[in-house]
Amino acid sequence: MTGTRRLSAAKSKSLFALLAAVGALAATCSKAPAEAALKAADQAVASARTEGEKFAPEELEALMDAAKSAHEKFGHGDYAAAKASADAVVAEAQDVEKAAAAKKEEVTKAWGDLQAQVPAMGDTIRARVDELAAMKKLPKGFDVARLEEAKAGLAAFDQAWGGAAAAAQSGDVISAAEKGRAARAKALPTSARANAHGRPWSGSSTQAARSWRWPQFSSR
Repeated sequence: MTGTRRLSAAKSKSLFALLAAVGALAATCSKAPAEAALKAADQAVASARTEGEKFAPEELEALMDAAKSAHEKFGHGDYAAAKASADAVVAEAQDVEKAAAAKKEEVTKAWGDLQAQVPAMGDTIRARVDELAAMKKLPKGFDVARLEEAKAGLAAFDQAWGGAAAAAQSGDVISAAEKGRAARAKALPTSARANAHGRPWSGSSTQAARSWRWPQFSSR
């Protein structure tokens, strides 16, 4: 009887050992694909980060969180879940790259439009301010205080546009577009101050920016 029990216990141990070996083999078999998937996911995140940091920061942050979660699942030994999450990260990385590319195209176009329009606005205002400053007698409806306001506005415009140009030079086209819009906003009231009739620049297109001219006033 005792021998039978010993034999039964030995068989149970053998069975447990066999099951453990099978489990370890299965884990090993699923671990390698998970590792490969995580490597691909990390490479996809690195690729998306190049433009994502500038043009799609929120989407990139979500992508990096998903990649971190995939690594955590792998660390807990859940290789199947880790692989599935990593595969999803690769697909999501492509979406981030597309979103970044679309945003980059949008702001690049916006900056190009501003470059074509805003400097011409500043040049026209500057020419008018210089013309007024050279007059011995200012036009009717215009006084020295208003001229000084126009000069101050022009200086503020130059500073704002200089900041936009510097941002573009450094490669920060998003800041360049934002600062360029701010410069354009400063130009509008400044143009009104420098115009005896109080009418600001009204053109919004490149053609308008290039063709618009101040009304000519007589100093008499």
